[in-house]
Amino acid sequence: FDEILDGYGEGFKRISKSIVVLLMIYTVLEFSIIYPTIPFFVDKILGLGSNVFTLFASGALTSLFVPDFQFVLSLVGSVFKSFSNVNAAALALQSAFGLIGFIAPTSLALVLGLSMLDIKFKDWFKYIWKFVLALLVVICVILAIVMYI
Repeated sequence: FDEILDGYGEGFKRISKSIVVLLMIYTVLEFSIIYPTIPFFVDKILGLGSNVFTLFASGALTSLFVPDFQFVLSLVGSVFKSFSNVNAAALALQSAFGLIGFIAPTSLALVLGLSMLDIKFKDWFKYIWKFVLALLVVICVILAIVMYI
């Protein structure tokens, strides 16, 4: 029984840092829901025009503060009615969420992985920023092609 308790204690010590980080990420989500500043900025961005690039920008902004794609979709998803090409709109929103997931400090998978592997966010960002920039260019080219085909 003592071995079980010791094993439980060791496991809890290893995972406790990651649990605290996840709680902080979900605290950001709760503040995003309670104080609706993100919908205000999303409305301002989407007010610039209804195209895949404004949808991508609003999806990226929302994804930066929200770790849950369902909430991103609930904020930005109402715009889908105005698009003639719904598949391009869905691609833009999913691409924004995935791209921001590489660098956002509120990305659950990223922060959990970095905290469990003891990698500093600053080191990760130095390593990944060129790749993310290249992905952004590729996504913009693909969205332009999909939208105009």
